[in-house]
Amino acid sequence: MKEQEMCFVMDLITLLKEDALKAKIDVKKNRGKTGQKYYEGRLMGYYEVFDTIKLQLIAFQIDPKKVKFDIDPDKDLI
Repeated sequence: MKEQEMCFVMDLITLLKEDALKAKIDVKKNRGKTGQKYYEGRLMGYYEVFDTIKLQLIAFQIDPKKVKFDIDPDKDLI
């Protein structure tokens, strides 16, 4: 992977991770409130994205550390 492409992937993963963790906080803040299902669905979407990235890294034998993939969807987003 070219350096520019690598930077893009690392930056994208970082931005998505920040958004996903904010989504998890939003779920906790909105428990029992109107719109709770929206926040849960949003978080589930992030879970699906990170689970797919994780599986693709495995399939392509890419070290997660190489692209700054340091989130475990099962532990960090559920």
